[in-house]
Amino acid sequence: MTGVETTHVIDRAEASGYDPFMIEGTQVGEIRWLRRRGSPGNALEAALWRSDPATYDYLFEDDEAFVVLEGASR
Repeated sequence: MTGVETTHVIDRAEASGYDPFMIEGTQVGEIRWLRRRGSPGNALEAALWRSDPATYDYLFEDDEAFVVLEGASR
């Protein structure tokens, strides 16, 4: 049987490619967009976000879901 290689990875989280993530004019982390909003029928955005340990208030404008890979969120 010949092995068929399939690839499901569409992007990799390299150290480069992150942009500053700002809240009220202050950089609180870095973000790397994987998918931005497109047409009106495509409201999904997906990104990788990283930061140093910090505490701040963040009000969600829309529904959001996130997974903490390292660290904690309260």
